Amino acid sequence: MFHYSQILILIFLILFLVIFFCIGLYLPLKEGKNPFGTSGDYPKRKSIFGVLSSLILVFLVISYIIAKESVSWFYKLTLLDNEITRIIGFAFCLLSLIIGFVALLTLGKNFRIALPEEETELITKGIYGIVRHPIGGATMLYIFGIFLVIPNVFSLICFIMNVIFYNSKANAEESFLINTFGEKYLNYSKKVGKFFPKIRR
Repeated sequence: MFHYSQILILIFLILFLVIFFCIGLYLPLKEGKNPFGTSGDYPKRKSIFGVLSSLILVFLVISYIIAKESVSWFYKLTLLDNEITRIIGFAFCLLSLIIGFVALLTLGKNFRIALPEEETELITKGIYGIVRHPIGGATMLYIFGIFLVIPNVFSLICFIMNVIFYNSKANAEESFLINTFGEKYLNYSKKVGKFFPKIRR
């Protein structure tokens, strides 16, 4: 008999893949743009780091779907292994999917997995008027939610790896955007937070 959390985590994994990959890739493709972009100056080792952390995440989720007891396979964090924490984790996952979906729709044809090869425009409206990297932030929030659902050392390491990866990715994007848009982007970055809204006095 499956536990509700196993069914929910499967649903959230499918939604994550559909939103961030299927919809994300479709929007630029329908406009004849390359959704993958180019790695540019982005070091390959960082890309490998991101792929590795994603594979670990998928492994953890699939293990949990098959056997809820898998949370104990990698040094379970007992204090976090309860229904309240799981519900909070799923709430974070849901919030992250909403943020990611809105961000992708706002970017539209300008979405790229890496850096754009073609000419692109600077999007500062909608959710991009609140944070500069909502997709990276949403992905980290999603993985933190998964950590709360599957609270063990392995999922914690996976979360830390993803924070390092998405922060590095955001830094590479920022360098590209500064080179492309110059003062316009610098002024925008002073007003808008990286992953969290800036608190204004």
